[in-house]
Amino acid sequence: MIASREVSPAFHARYSALSRTYRYALVPGARSPLLARYAWTPWQSPDWPLFAEEARRLEGEHNFNRFRSGTEERPTTRRLLQTTLRVDSGAAYFTLTANGFLRGMVRWIVAALWARATGAMTAAAFTDMLDARSRPETLVPAPPQGLCLVGISYPGDNAPPSAPIPTGAPRDFK
Repeated sequence: MIASREVSPAFHARYSALSRTYRYALVPGARSPLLARYAWTPWQSPDWPLFAEEARRLEGEHNFNRFRSGTEERPTTRRLLQTTLRVDSGAAYFTLTANGFLRGMVRWIVAALWARATGAMTAAAFTDMLDARSRPETLVPAPPQGLCLVGISYPGDNAPPSAPIPTGAPRDFK
């Protein structure tokens, strides 16, 4: 839905937002060069229930210092409001809503969850990242191709907007 409304002169598109929603698309094993432009297509399939379980651990207010790119000095505490994983016909859509995101935060989160769900990262290493202690040196951020901003919530909105997910026979992990 596209809509507009009059706002005060003090409104700022970035700083007035209450929350943002990003979706990250993953299609393990896909061999399509066209699909690879819009989704991450790693060769192996993860343990999707473990991916979703670890994603739920990220919900709430945390210091996401180890889930960001760069080292600029600014607060790194954010409130992750909701995570949702939907697996549909071999494709997975991971959606995150937060009060704000750090540079590269979604890509680092996806990379850590992927490493955890494929056995490349231990539960202890994931906890160290979540507790802002350390990040494995071998971990790299997930590629940008799967990332898409799908909604921004502002004061006065009824609900955070989001783009529809393709239908089929989905499995929601909540």
